[in-house]
Amino acid sequence: MRNVAAPTQVPPHPAERYSAGYGTAVLQDLSRRKASRDAAFLLPHLRPGIRLLDCGCGPGYLTVDLAEILSPGEVVGLDMGAEQLEVGRALARSRDVNNIRFEAGTVYKLPFPDSSFDAVLAHALLYHLASPQQALAELFRVLKPGGVLGVRDACTDSDIVTPATPELEKAWKLLSRSVGHNGGNTLLGKRLRPLLREAGFTNILVSASFDTYGTPEETRKMGATVAELLTQPQIVGVVIEKGLATAEELGAISQAFRVWGDHPDAFCARARCEAVGWKP
Repeated sequence: MRNVAAPTQVPPHPAERYSAGYGTAVLQDLSRRKASRDAAFLLPHLRPGIRLLDCGCGPGYLTVDLAEILSPGEVVGLDMGAEQLEVGRALARSRDVNNIRFEAGTVYKLPFPDSSFDAVLAHALLYHLASPQQALAELFRVLKPGGVLGVRDACTDSDIVTPATPELEKAWKLLSRSVGHNGGNTLLGKRLRPLLREAGFTNILVSASFDTYGTPEETRKMGATVAELLTQPQIVGVVIEKGLATAEELGAISQAFRVWGDHPDAFCARARCEAVGWKP
């Protein structure tokens, strides 16, 4: 299917920004995502031939996987970052996946008619949003009756980073505070059941899993990712403005994560809560 040309950019909700940004290390971390792991909670409820929306798809690694799994059904990836959509289009071409298209848009006003999709995935999206309820109302709208929604979001108070140091613990707190300032909530995962129920979804199934970084290569890359995050303008600006740390302290904390990534005993596990619900 032909890819639809995307606008250069779609503005986010006024109360929020995507805190992680799209630096080199962050994009490398996103490239780890696979449907067999990150969408495992939803896959048993999907079947080949259906039409699926991957909302907040970023660079499209999950999206392309899902298109291969659901062929000959159509998969649509939507994100507000046009550059990330180009990454997804290139990835689809490189893997000769044709039942996919990418569109720019915002979850607050999806560019699709009512009852357009059999399934919707929102992976690591809701916890970045100032109004997840508004987003869920739109996801509910574009699902067909009987359609299924899968969401997966952070719950950072259950994250594991070891060996722990005061600098690493402060880094995690600074990142959470920055996400909150930018409109999100890094503890949103534990609220998925009531959020889906209030949005009108039924038969809600809730689970949890971890994104793990357990090999030397993985921890090194994770250390680089967090170190890079702590240098992003949308993080640094919040930290300095709120007086949470000085620029010098932030630099030292960033470097501490790079050092942690090379530690022979390093291990990280990021907690994710998952929910599946159906539109009546």
